[in-house]
Amino acid sequence: MSKSAPSPDHLAVMRRIVGGADVTGFTEARLLREVEKKWPDLIEITEAMGTYDVMQPRPYFGAILTAEGCKVCGVAVPALVGARRLVKAKRAARGGS
Repeated sequence: MSKSAPSPDHLAVMRRIVGGADVTGFTEARLLREVEKKWPDLIEITEAMGTYDVMQPRPYFGAILTAEGCKVCGVAVPALVGARRLVKAKRAARGGS
């Protein structure tokens, strides 16, 4: 992990992706990409997790807080287990790895 710590803005957006989430907001996407670059062990960027019809905004990507990220944010780690299973199941349903 980088010597500096994530800012309060980074931590706030990280807390929103604890169980896995699609990221549709530009500011959230930018902050999470900064986290991915500076502290890659705190989050996992994935493909979008949901399905969206034509009229819905498309997410930039999906993201999940890792166990290390949970520790940094002071969030319980067990919520992570179900989210990872969900992402893997959705990827498998789409024919991904």
